[in-house]
Amino acid sequence: ETSSIVDVIAISKGQRVNKGDTIVNMSLEGRDNDLREAQAQLKTATSQQKAAASLRQKGLQSQLQLEQAQAALAAARAQLDRIQRDIANTQIRAPFSGVINDVPVEIGEMIDRGDIIAELVDNSGFTVTAQVAQQTLTKLELGKSINVELISGDTLPGKLTYISSVADSASRSFTVEAEIDNVEGKYAAGVSASLIIPVEQVEAVFISPSALSLGDKGDIGVKIIDESDQVVFTPIELVSSSLDGAWVTGIPDNSRVITLGQGFVKPGQAVEPVPAANASEKAS
Repeated sequence: ETSSIVDVIAISKGQRVNKGDTIVNMSLEGRDNDLREAQAQLKTATSQQKAAASLRQKGLQSQLQLEQAQAALAAARAQLDRIQRDIANTQIRAPFSGVINDVPVEIGEMIDRGDIIAELVDNSGFTVTAQVAQQTLTKLELGKSINVELISGDTLPGKLTYISSVADSASRSFTVEAEIDNVEGKYAAGVSASLIIPVEQVEAVFISPSALSLGDKGDIGVKIIDESDQVVFTPIELVSSSLDGAWVTGIPDNSRVITLGQGFVKPGQAVEPVPAANASEKAS
């Protein structure tokens, strides 16, 4: 909010600061002299106003002269206030607690109004943004407890704070946001994470992504073998997924899922099933 030369840099990158801590001190550049002059002018204006008021009460001075003295006093006060604020602005303080992410200035550098002195990050809490399928939207509500699984494997609790009312035009999914705490500053902003929102309990099966197939209508499913050893395509619904596999629903109990070679068979085709253990032995 002022222009001056950087005199002292009181912090460094990566340093944690509290609200009100000094970040940079800028040179006064004669402002201290301006302050003394303004204080003297205020003292003089105060004396002149008191004298004018006293003379006016005795009828020895006009109302106009009194008003002029009062105006001079008000101007002196305003001038002193402006200089005091300008001096205060030479000491840049942290507006909130956080971590100094960058200090793009150097000692001796000229800084103008609006220039960036430092980048301060409040990492005491994060907003996590994710996309949810439209089928799940009606099962969500604000304030719902959620978990956030970070790419590091750590899981943090949080609350659902935002649910979009408009679907993404391309994916038809909806944006949701959740808030999590990071009071100890252990985690960094911008890392990849998965939002785990419990909506209902379902019986699901964990399968390898390689076992998934596409049906004739483009739907996702698996190929299973029925009692007559014929291939049947069964649509499934994805509950959750990871690099290791996917939790899905829609597979009947005691089904024989084709996990190897499903890309070479079609629904209705008769096959000779081989149990997974035996298939591994043959493959080796």
